Amino acid sequence: KNDITFNIEELLHGGRSNRVHISQQDLRERISMQLTPSLSVTTINPESIDFTLEEIASKEVPVKLDCNISFNKLYTQKGDIKIEPKSVTIKGAHESIDSIEYITTEPLIKKELNSSIQQEINLVPTHNVAYSTDKVKVEIDAEQTTEAERNAIINVINLPSNVRMALFPESAKLTYKVGLSRYEESLKDNIHIVVDYNDTKDGRSFLNIKATETPSYIENLTITPQRVEYIIE
Repeated sequence: KNDITFNIEELLHGGRSNRVHISQQDLRERISMQLTPSLSVTTINPESIDFTLEEIASKEVPVKLDCNISFNKLYTQKGDIKIEPKSVTIKGAHESIDSIEYITTEPLIKKELNSSIQQEINLVPTHNVAYSTDKVKVEIDAEQTTEAERNAIINVINLPSNVRMALFPESAKLTYKVGLSRYEESLKDNIHIVVDYNDTKDGRSFLNIKATETPSYIENLTITPQRVEYIIE
């Protein structure tokens, strides 16, 4: 098939409208001018062409990774997932790109990871919108885990200023899973465990311990014991 070329500036006729109509007669004349003398136009389908010209706009938006990953029980994620590039420039008509806040990747599904991965992932296309790149590089680092133990003081929340409370025991053992590279850090980071004074109002003889602040990089935190006895003075 041969391409038939039209001059858009001629079709606009210097007008302000961005709507273009090419009639059947215009199509026949313009196509005939580009054909050899031995050829002639017999039928045109469609009989006319209508389209709208719009000014191209552009903006930069972040890339959002669509992923579902899990690690082997002896491994965990090391650091943040890296995406390169983190953002892309999109181009299209104003009405096409105005509402776009980010561009999503195709799904990345990895199960039982036990090593780091690097992979190129395609971006999900958007109708009538062009991207500065159609894929990104994703890097996920994995590392082995170890079990850590430490003690933490149990704090009492919602305790009135005129009330004293003694806990038995006053501290609890914390056990959790952590990546090898952050083991030492986890022993120093704050893990806040508490009992709630308001739970004494129903007359129970023990209070459940709960963690209210933990580092995001630790997993499977257990507290021993799970509850304590108390005396109100």
